[in-house]
Amino acid sequence: MLSEDGTEQLISEMIYEDDSANKQYDNVAKLDDIESQIALKRNQIKSKNIKMKKNQEKFEKVLKTTEMANDYIRLHTVYEYAMSYKKQDKDYVLPKEAEIFLNIQNELNITSIDEAKELIKKSRLERIEINKQRKEVLELQRELNHLETIKEEKLSSSNLYIHNIKFRWK
Repeated sequence: MLSEDGTEQLISEMIYEDDSANKQYDNVAKLDDIESQIALKRNQIKSKNIKMKKNQEKFEKVLKTTEMANDYIRLHTVYEYAMSYKKQDKDYVLPKEAEIFLNIQNELNITSIDEAKELIKKSRLERIEINKQRKEVLELQRELNHLETIKEEKLSSSNLYIHNIKFRWK
């Protein structure tokens, strides 16, 4: 069919010459894509948070073990001196630090500083893994915030969004 200016044009092209209606539908499609990405990010964050919550007890145990191993190393010399004094004087009473050392030794089931250092090394690897999980969640939250900002900008620039409306109730 011939258009007003005499060029050959399809009817569908003539109908949609004013492309503003099409652009509005494009915005809807893009908004739907953004909405689906937002929903996906929220689900990913939720599942990772659930996983992290399940690992929270393990994390607390790792921190406690690390702290106890560090105390074991710190109190080792106190214990050695106390045992030396005990050999010299049978009436010598072990200081509280030496008793704490023995309790830690029994609880961790270790007998040397090297074993305590090995426990610290293992716990360090576990803490690194836990921090990776936290980093992943933070990255997902950052992406989610970015997507929500894009969505808000798209809505503001389209004719689909009415903003700055104030309601007055009487």
